[in-house]
Amino acid sequence: MAIKTATALLLAGWVLSSALADDLAPLWARAQQGDAHAQVRMGILCRDGKGTAHDYAQALEWFAKAAKTGDAAALDNLGWMNEHGLGTGVDFLAAARYYRASADKGHGQGIYNFARMADVTSPWLELLKRKPFSDLSGNNINHPNNFGHRVYAEVICQLFPLATETRKNGAKASK
Repeated sequence: MAIKTATALLLAGWVLSSALADDLAPLWARAQQGDAHAQVRMGILCRDGKGTAHDYAQALEWFAKAAKTGDAAALDNLGWMNEHGLGTGVDFLAAARYYRASADKGHGQGIYNFARMADVTSPWLELLKRKPFSDLSGNNINHPNNFGHRVYAEVICQLFPLATETRKNGAKASK
């Protein structure tokens, strides 16, 4: 079995030492059988060039297979690949969707990456075209104005419409 798997890995373009082939053979076999965790590991190896040259297209395939099972780490990795244009064009919207799907499953890195996608700079710069900074931020000494904080909060809340909807529904239910 190990020789057959190692041969398949070599035919797939993997440059392997015998020790690496022994380590990867069971992982590759599990990934081929549909094990999402193994598919994510194979995607990471392809993306990072461990055991083979960087193969972003193959990494995308492994991540996509695992994502079809709902694997949160796979969704997060697909977001990363789309955000950075690895194996695909840069697509921030797709990245945000993948990060969101990962975050919705409670995946810590997915939550972090999704929150990173918040653009609080653009609304703030638009406001500064119309109002002086002191009008937005208070007296700049010890009294922050809630307006600036509200802008940040609104941008971040737009990232989490399901959380906002859940909060609204919960408030209605408790009345």
